[in-house]
Amino acid sequence: MAVLGIEPVGLSAIAGAKLRGARRIFAVGTRLADIKVAKAYGATDIVSYREGDTAEQIRNSTGGAGVDAVIVAGGGPEVMMDAINAAKPGSVISNVNYFGRGMGDQDIIPLPRVAWGFDMAERNIMTGLCPGGRVRMERLAEVVMHGRMDPSLMATHIFRGFDQLEKALLLMKETSRDLIKPVVLVEQ
Repeated sequence: MAVLGIEPVGLSAIAGAKLRGARRIFAVGTRLADIKVAKAYGATDIVSYREGDTAEQIRNSTGGAGVDAVIVAGGGPEVMMDAINAAKPGSVISNVNYFGRGMGDQDIIPLPRVAWGFDMAERNIMTGLCPGGRVRMERLAEVVMHGRMDPSLMATHIFRGFDQLEKALLLMKETSRDLIKPVVLVEQ
């Protein structure tokens, strides 16, 4: 399987894939902090989009076959073609990425018919946000409480006190190279 984009959502996808039994997990990204956590969560192969075509690198590493599943967790609209080209027939492509910054700024996600096998390539594309709710949160908490996933690996910047909230939010806007997630601890 492959995860395209290894920031917090993609890193969580890697951890989830490992928990679900994935044996080989390709993580696509370049930031060293993310790569370190991706490996800790179970990524077996790191692919850099700076070193050439992402899908081609994945196909070359799988003897031309591609992967059974792709999770799109980051990147611009063009990343969907990477997902289609990395996925083998019969696979599932799940998009959890948000394309755009607001309503109406991205009208087209390119899916050329040839690359998509003229819609006969047996690749299922699924989209959607993770459903919320109490039951899902309890299940996720159980995974953490039983030591099956350590979310603290993503907490790269720890702030103490409510007055640090703005500083943490601004840090996310700046997206420094060593940032995965800032955490603000508020004590009573």
